[in-house]
Amino acid sequence: MTLTTAAPAQPSQQSLHGSARDLAELERLKVLHNGEKLALTFSDAEFERRLAGLRDIMAEKQLDAVVLTSYQGIKYYSDFLFTYFGRSYALV
Repeated sequence: MTLTTAAPAQPSQQSLHGSARDLAELERLKVLHNGEKLALTFSDAEFERRLAGLRDIMAEKQLDAVVLTSYQGIKYYSDFLFTYFGRSYALV
């Protein structure tokens, strides 16, 4: 007995990716510019002082890591000011 199967039909490029205009728009959206780097709101020495204080607390409590999830904690220890739009943030 011999079985013969037909090759599966290939979907058109348009059905896979939408129109050529949509594809061009996707290519444009892949380029994300972060903008200019902003200056820190506190000095490197202050940054190191804050980290040293956190490391002292971690040693006292025998912690290997700290996960900060509050807006204030993340800002205080990293100087990263985020805006919450439904996406959670954490700093380890």
